[in-house]
Amino acid sequence: MKHETSIGRREWMLGVAAATATVGCGHRPTESPTETTRETRTDVPLRLLLVGSDSEAEAVRRGWGALSPVPLDVTVVAADRSRLSGIGQIVSDKLASIDVAIYPLIVMSQLAASEHIVAETDESFDDYETELGKTYPALISGACRFADQYFAVSLGSKVPALLSVEEVDELPTWSDYHDWVQTLDGKAAEPLAEGWAASSFLQRAASTVLDTWLFDRNDVSPLINTEPYINVLSQMLDTARLYQGQRKTSAEIWTALRSGELKGGIGFQPAKARSDWAGQASDPDSADPNSAATDVAKIELDITASDLPSELQSPRVLLDSLSPVASISNACRQTRVSRQFLSWISGGENRDAMLGQMSSMTPSRTSTQATAVNVSGYNRWLADRLRTSLVRPGLQLIDGGKYFDALESQVVRCLDGQAKPAEALSEVANQWQAITAAAGPDRQRAIWRRL
Repeated sequence: MKHETSIGRREWMLGVAAATATVGCGHRPTESPTETTRETRTDVPLRLLLVGSDSEAEAVRRGWGALSPVPLDVTVVAADRSRLSGIGQIVSDKLASIDVAIYPLIVMSQLAASEHIVAETDESFDDYETELGKTYPALISGACRFADQYFAVSLGSKVPALLSVEEVDELPTWSDYHDWVQTLDGKAAEPLAEGWAASSFLQRAASTVLDTWLFDRNDVSPLINTEPYINVLSQMLDTARLYQGQRKTSAEIWTALRSGELKGGIGFQPAKARSDWAGQASDPDSADPNSAATDVAKIELDITASDLPSELQSPRVLLDSLSPVASISNACRQTRVSRQFLSWISGGENRDAMLGQMSSMTPSRTSTQATAVNVSGYNRWLADRLRTSLVRPGLQLIDGGKYFDALESQVVRCLDGQAKPAEALSEVANQWQAITAAAGPDRQRAIWRRL
């Protein structure tokens, strides 16, 4: 297995002609007439790029190996959500010698616009839907399509929920959430640890800001420093002051709720929690006892999951930037086998057995038994949440990781008391403008309008 240890921070500029000519366009590599009829060759490995971990790569290799005689040659790129700058460069470079890639959603539109991945026809995508079941509408809108074409299959997405060890009345506004946290005597949290603060801020904004989402659609100028976003960060800062202890990841919040350390908060069920979608409990003997995501024997309390506050009449889903998607590379040499792999990884036989082993993967199709008794409350809630087609686009631009990192650093700076909300978001806007100028405003505007 080839292995890359970090994402890095390299610059990448797309050529003007390539970007303007290919945004919204795609093609499939041509198969020879004999490729679809001859027997599958087992002496040529399927070259897979996986943005994730070695253990996740091994889980994919085992699952695929149980179904196909074609071996996998896996290249792993380790992802760190606190340092996403350069991830588009890394993935696009690797795709030159790759058949299929599993990578974060934040990269997809960049890869599609630069023709590093190929578009599925509507007919071929419908074949997946007929064979495997319908993809959740939120994933169709937010993860599979770019510029009205299908460029990826979704492997699911974690969406944060309001979590509590007791039933909670509906909290219509973030002010109501703040008041509820006050009643918990500090025993609450939302994901604000390194790499998570920007995501939490964007989730709050997605349920609060009505029309002006992140960038002006006419000139792609940042809107992040306008009053609606300043108000969101101010509210988030006020509530964060009520939380006790160190800032936590989503997995740490889930574990603290299950153990009784916390009473409520925001987050989602980690991969190694009990009652996964396939009804297969995680094996505590094989898990890391020091991992916050591990389902340890001391867990006692059940967790209820419900909608986050939303001040909009039609709440929209914002998919996590690291939600996994899979695409066929433009350098693919085995199109038929690659499509078989996409079919399997997005919902095929034994695919659900990997859900406890892949950190960001969730069921992606409505055919999953989301109402089964042994499915957790969070997963039932998630299935319902993903049935909407109303989705906010994330920072899916050229060098989207740089936009994300700039927002993360300034939100953390605000939480640390080093900047007021307006000052922090003004700096974000300045950095975003510089990133846009370097990537090309015309190219960024073309992409943003197609999301």
